[in-house]
Amino acid sequence: MMFNPLPLLPLLNGSLSSTLDCWQQHPAKEMQLPPIIYKECREIIAQIHVGEKSLAPLVFSRSSSAGFKVPESWQHGSCVVTIDVKGNDAHETSTFAEITKRAFSLMVECVIKEPHLGGRSFVGDHDGLEVLLFGLEPGRESYCVLLVRILTVKGTVRES
Repeated sequence: MMFNPLPLLPLLNGSLSSTLDCWQQHPAKEMQLPPIIYKECREIIAQIHVGEKSLAPLVFSRSSSAGFKVPESWQHGSCVVTIDVKGNDAHETSTFAEITKRAFSLMVECVIKEPHLGGRSFVGDHDGLEVLLFGLEPGRESYCVLLVRILTVKGTVRES
């Protein structure tokens, strides 16, 4: 039987008070983000590197010599979790436990609550590792990823 750490995440290292930015839906005539299904997010977050090695600090970077090369994504159904650093030469030290906790916080604040679109936050020693949670619409995957990237660049988020 596999241990599920998700119920313990809110108890680990503080509360959900860190900065979480939830996506806002554009006006109806503009490109739209698809809503996310909570159960699908819960499933994928539970699969992000858990276990005793999840507490080990790693250097996340786009470099091939990184402890963990980014960007990296996990998907289940309509829900996607992506991690990336802020630029090609950037690096950040963090743990998979911290990434999992932040993805869980995003799910609680930006998926369970309306408008159910996901959001963005940062983890790491210098908040340099971006954690994105967003939805995919079948057959329009590249469209959804592009729209999230546009929103990230334009800063079209609301603070929770």
